[in-house]
Amino acid sequence: MLNDAAWDLVFPHIQAEIAESGSTVLEASELKRLSGREPRLMAKHDFSAARPKVFQEHGLSMLPIRRDAYLIGRFDLYQPFPEQAGPLTTMPVPRHIKSIDFDNLSSEATALTAASLSGMVDDFIGAECVATVSGRMSTLQLPMTIDGREVVVDRAQMEIDAGFESAEHLVLLEAKNHVSPDFNIRQLYFPFRRFSLALEKEVVPVYMVYSNGVFHFYRYAFRDPADFRSIELVAAHRYILGPSTVTAETVRSILAATQVERPGFPFPQADSFARVISLLENPVPKADMPEQYGFTPRQADYYTNAARYLGLTELRGTRDERNAALIQALASRPVFRDMLTHVVDTCRALNKDEAYALMRSADLGLKESTLRRRSSTVTAWSQWVAELLEMGQLRIPS
Repeated sequence: MLNDAAWDLVFPHIQAEIAESGSTVLEASELKRLSGREPRLMAKHDFSAARPKVFQEHGLSMLPIRRDAYLIGRFDLYQPFPEQAGPLTTMPVPRHIKSIDFDNLSSEATALTAASLSGMVDDFIGAECVATVSGRMSTLQLPMTIDGREVVVDRAQMEIDAGFESAEHLVLLEAKNHVSPDFNIRQLYFPFRRFSLALEKEVVPVYMVYSNGVFHFYRYAFRDPADFRSIELVAAHRYILGPSTVTAETVRSILAATQVERPGFPFPQADSFARVISLLENPVPKADMPEQYGFTPRQADYYTNAARYLGLTELRGTRDERNAALIQALASRPVFRDMLTHVVDTCRALNKDEAYALMRSADLGLKESTLRRRSSTVTAWSQWVAELLEMGQLRIPS
């Protein structure tokens, strides 16, 4: 990546101070002079894997502390998303709204609008909310601690994707339209801290991820408002717009009409089917995946190869059309075809022993240790299928 090469030019100039004191303050003008690149591009580290290679090797992170300066040091700015996604609810499609294509929410902004119009935000917070603050603004002065280090952020720039206010809460929402392993806490903490210092209302940080027709909501809190790392998950919930038409009968029909093919790619090692889907919804070059999706280079290889194994390069159409295409791709591959049959017949995902047994019987030509390791992929993908069929059984609450 360009940022890796540019940071390799910068790091020798800051290495000694970091080694001595654990951190350094780097002016934006000096960063541009040393790297030859715009500081905003050099500092875009929304995921831990988006950090330059030299940062990852030395356990470093980067935090804007002014509009024209950054703190670089050995502290952790990232929070992994939880393994459990939370319960699933179907919300009604706002049929009176004609200017939004609810089947193709291609941007974070339209996904946020759809979430608000359909009542997801109100349902998740448990109160009637109206849209209020959003956009770029100053942090003002934010005193805080990070891993025990005293830091003052002084009028750095921050951005709020959407703010919603109820009688008792100000909900500040960060949105992404793809699935990633983790996120930069700064995206929630800076807005939270700024408004917590200014308002008497409870400020509620929420992260929303929209992918393949599913809205994932994560509500966080900071146990100590002055401590950047005191973040904790309070609640999680998933929503879809309108009931799914992909049912167990749909899967059986696809199985009956699809023949098994052995692809010319290795058996996949990708333990999140949702991330495979994200890559197919918004394809980017492999080199851009760490910055765009938070994948390490190795994960970028795994997930790219998983999509190729399925014979897919992108996903188009409505949510249900995309899901039917994914089921068809799975039905055409050994092991995964049997996995589909198992999920439909038992109404549950496979466990690792069941996945391993399917792989052994398929004569994949893999070593025993590889079979064991990659059985977790089959298990994880079967969980996605089980959740998809659960969507087909949901009805809109009255």
